[in-house]
Amino acid sequence: MPAKGKLIKVKAGRANAIGLATHYHAVPKGKPAALIGSSGLLEIAINGDSAARKLRLTAGDLVQVLLSRPKKTLNYCSIKLPN
Repeated sequence: MPAKGKLIKVKAGRANAIGLATHYHAVPKGKPAALIGSSGLLEIAINGDSAARKLRLTAGDLVQVLLSRPKKTLNYCSIKLPN
């Protein structure tokens, strides 16, 4: 989880700002969220639907993870989904 006072935003596919959620049911039905799964990896999900289908994500697509404080971006990385 991010350090206190820091925010995480994920950009993937058609979603420009996906927030980090603590669990799937913390997200309104049909809305995207990023979560740290039980394996410790970042997961992109939509409560009650397919994130891959709704966000038009496929293997090899770019995903950006931004770590920031309010009004100031500290760091980000871009990753490609594995094939």
